[in-house]
Formats: sequence, structure tokens, C-alpha cells
Amino acid sequence: MIKKHKRIISGAMRRTSRIFLTTANAGKVHALTAFLHQQANVIRYFAEMFWSTHDLSANLAEKAVTDRAARRFGITARLAQMAAKQAKELVRSQQEREQKRLPRLRRVSVNIDSRGVTIEQGKRSFDVALRFGSRVPAVTALLNHTKHSRKFLADGWTLSQSLRMGLKQGKVWIDLIFEKPKPALRETGEMLGIDLGYRYV
Repeated sequence: MIKKHKRIISGAMRRTSRIFLTTANAGKVHALTAFLHQQANVIRYFAEMFWSTHDLSANLAEKAVTDRAARRFGITARLAQMAAKQAKELVRSQQEREQKRLPRLRRVSVNIDSRGVTIEQGKRSFDVALRFGSRVPAVTALLNHTKHSRKFLADGWTLSQSLRMGLKQGKVWIDLIFEKPKPALRETGEMLGIDLGYRYV
């Protein structure tokens, strides 16, 4: 997939660590929940559009297409672009399958890049501050790292400037994304054999 907003580390390995938004007040959770449902609907709209037009290319959606969705759903162009990008990835996931079918976004799961969130060092007793904007509800969510996410930081992983957010049993979760350069391929060592794909009977 062609990236308009590239990763911090090009070609990096990526891992996620999930944290539930348990410290936010009810008003923030309600606003984020409403946003997630709407954005998931926009992703489904784009997925059906790309599927029906057989658009399986890696190209970003044209501005005229995202602008149409922005007007239809009353969202910003940035949110429409993020939804179109995620929908493209959904549709393209069917390319290598023998039985191709329209992919369904059954669970509410939304990708948000640096156009919709700023990830900063937390203040006071919190480790991370997520500042949402661009019509993602303008709230700040404060998080503390878990044992799982602390392990990534201790192992030299870098916190990405994008995240994934969704709902599970009515609770808002955040997937923090960690990146790390791929290790260099080993060029020395003992050769055990080569698999040629032949089968001897």
C-alpha cells in the first residue's frame, strides 16, 4: 500500500500493545465511542465502493472520492482519507485468496495516524498523552504503560506516531504501535541444506 504518511522507521518491524481506556471520564469515553462507530461506517462505505468498482490498486483514493464521503458523513477530509486508506487495505487483503469476497469490518477497529492524533510524553503520573483532533473528538487521553508495553520500550522499540483504536464489550481500547528496524540478514553460519521442493518416494 502506498503511504502518504510514512512510518518513523521505514521498513520496520511493528508490534502492538493494547491498553483499555479505564482512566478517562464518561464524557470522553462517550465521545470517542460515537466517533468510532461513525468512522467504522465510513470505512465500510469505502470498502463497498472499492469492491464494487474492482479497485484493488495500492494507490491512495482520489480527492474527489474522499471529498464525497466527507460531505456525506459530515467529517473532515483527513478523516475521510484515513478511512479510505484502511478500506483499501481491507479490500486488498482479498487479492491472494482463492475465494474472494467483500471484506466485512465486523468489529469496530479504526486506524488513526498523525493527522488525527498527537502522541506525547505524559505528565504527572501518566506515561503517554494522546491528543486527538481533526474532528476526532478533541479530547486528551492519558495512559500508563503496561508490563507488556514496557517490555517493548526496554527492548529498544520506538513508539509510533499512529495507533489503532476500537471497542470491545462497550469499552474503548487503544493499540499502541511499536517499531524497530529489521535485523540484518545473517551472512555467515553453517549451511544445513537447500530445499528444492522435490519429494522423493
